[in-house]
Amino acid sequence: MIFQVISSDNPFWDQCFNILERNQKDVFYTSGFAQLCQKTINAQDKVQCAIWNDEQGNLLMYPFVLRNLCTFIDDPNVDGFYDTVSLYGRGGIVGQAEDVVFKLFYRELENYFSDKNVFCSFDRFHPVIGNHDLIPHQGKAMEIGGFVIADLQRDMDEINRSFKSSVRKDVKKAIRNGVEWFCENSIDHLDDFLAIYYKTMDRNNASDFHYFPEEYFRNLETLLKEDFLFFYARHEGTIVSCELVLLHGDYSHSFLGGTRHEALPLAANPLLKKAIIETTHKMGCRYYLLGGGHQAEDGIFKYKKAYAPEGVYPSFIGGTIWNNERYQKLKLELSEAGHQIISSRFQFYDI
Repeated sequence: MIFQVISSDNPFWDQCFNILERNQKDVFYTSGFAQLCQKTINAQDKVQCAIWNDEQGNLLMYPFVLRNLCTFIDDPNVDGFYDTVSLYGRGGIVGQAEDVVFKLFYRELENYFSDKNVFCSFDRFHPVIGNHDLIPHQGKAMEIGGFVIADLQRDMDEINRSFKSSVRKDVKKAIRNGVEWFCENSIDHLDDFLAIYYKTMDRNNASDFHYFPEEYFRNLETLLKEDFLFFYARHEGTIVSCELVLLHGDYSHSFLGGTRHEALPLAANPLLKKAIIETTHKMGCRYYLLGGGHQAEDGIFKYKKAYAPEGVYPSFIGGTIWNNERYQKLKLELSEAGHQIISSRFQFYDI
């Protein structure tokens, strides 16, 4: 067995994942996460994984979402057009292989995409694994700013000392205000989480996509099992801040969450962030990935950076054009048809 593309529920996905080296294993490359996306936020798409596995010990995995452009663009010009994107989180290729195998893998992938009428692919690369270097020759990796990551391999006292003084002050403030925290590997307090999460999305004028359906969270126990934790901050018996953390092996991720607007002065979220770092450190995670901002050096980025001032990694995305003629033709046709396009964006049609 050399190259194949499999669906999210194929047992071979996890068989290959389990063979990966520890530093290559993250939750976003598991079949459980793929099935979670397939059942909910990517229900109208196909979540798949391209795999190379040979007897010489070469193993490569490339999860992706296959999308029919007709599902989100109302125009006859896109009939028969498909693209791919990373699963929501981190993506790109993982594994270990000889240089010649990478070339063979991408040749097979290009042939597969040609058969499926896939003309371009978009990836959000993993900042620690650094797999942006493995993009195919047809592709281009682009740095889009900083990605904040707390190094959990240090002593916890050293990590606490590395926080900016504003974090330590906010944590003390939260404690004075009587804020407490707890975490659980269950959905027992999901109603509280959803109420806060959706209100936070409203406040931030989030796109429709970011209003993840309730079904997404209700499937966590079945599909992610031990790979998630809900963290909650409580004040006078009421949950006021929350965060969903996804984790596997070396990596833990600040994934989704929010804080009640009226509770912002309590400084509950800084206490929660500190609790997440302490908990995942104790669990043996080596990194806590907080993410970046909407723009370079914006307020969100600076807030995250306060927890890891020396932990800013470059963040990369990538675009690969498999069929340039079709790519350029679609850009022209959609523009002439009056559709809004963003020329500076690789997938210019995905508004």
